[in-house]
Amino acid sequence: GAIGKDRNKWLEEVSGQSGVTMYNAEIEFDYGDEKLHPGMSAMVAFVLESQHEALVLERTAVLQEDDTFYVFENDTKKEIQGRYVNELYFEVTGGLQDGDEVMAVEAK
Repeated sequence: GAIGKDRNKWLEEVSGQSGVTMYNAEIEFDYGDEKLHPGMSAMVAFVLESQHEALVLERTAVLQEDDTFYVFENDTKKEIQGRYVNELYFEVTGGLQDGDEVMAVEAK
């Protein structure tokens, strides 16, 4: 986790932050009869869950009021469901379909 914290100081994004998030992790080694001892090194491969396809909007198209998210579609305020992926994008899980057109929201 410490490397994630340090990366904020040298890998800048639009906001000046790297976007790196630290997570607690539990690692399991399957090394058979071999034993690991202090000072030894190991080659490690991380197996991650598969990615999924998603409808993603730029955050400038999403308006948040309390815990509710909205977009403007044809000058009409429309409620959507989803979550912020990072500082630039919002993943839509409901309320819009691929091909729907929305407008950017002016920042206040």
